[in-house]
Amino acid sequence: MWCLIQNLPLMIGDLVPEGNEHWELLLILLECMDFIFSPEVTVEESFFLKQLIKDHHSYFLRLYPNSHLKPKHHFMTHYPSQIHQLGPLMLVELVDRDVEIGTGSTTLVVSLERAQFLSRAIGVDLLSEIFVAKWVTVNGIKYCKNTLVISAKSEDSFPIFELIVYILCMGTKISFITAPWQTVKFDRHTHTYAVQPAVNPIWSVIPVENLYDHQAYHASKSYKEGEHLSYVSLRYRIN
Repeated sequence: MWCLIQNLPLMIGDLVPEGNEHWELLLILLECMDFIFSPEVTVEESFFLKQLIKDHHSYFLRLYPNSHLKPKHHFMTHYPSQIHQLGPLMLVELVDRDVEIGTGSTTLVVSLERAQFLSRAIGVDLLSEIFVAKWVTVNGIKYCKNTLVISAKSEDSFPIFELIVYILCMGTKISFITAPWQTVKFDRHTHTYAVQPAVNPIWSVIPVENLYDHQAYHASKSYKEGEHLSYVSLRYRIN
């Protein structure tokens, strides 16, 4: 259900007119979920979530006057106080890093110049054997070639996305060679970030532990005719 409600705006959003009241109710709920499922929530954000939930419930009763709030709506009203007292509802598990590397890995053969670059970029010995994996799972999160990761946040608080081009494995060290993508805007109607490949991209090497957020994301195309942008739906709010 969580996956469906996250992707529903992108699946059918082009068929819903801007300003539709019923659609607005869904968007407010998605805003609530951004905080509820976030592994990091500030005290100020917990108070903001309280107001969001209040707005959602009031809007629901106004749109559907013959309906009553369900128990799950009542449970939601307690989330902000629980976050304020106990911390995020979705706690990050503090466990030793568990790494699983996809089968079919190949040894990376590079020139001496590139080997020196990789050695400086990822901090491994120049003579270390480097494998290129098809995929890798780190702490339960699967990273694949052509998936997006978040490397940082921009000055306007947009996530900075990078496309995984290669997955490098050097013993217990996992790094990604990535190509930058441009975050064009936040599209509220689909509750997604509109993105596109950067022009004249400069590849980077990012160790997995240096990611700003450790989720892997997929860029999807809209069903809107003539749309050239791709869209990314985040699992939660990125602080």
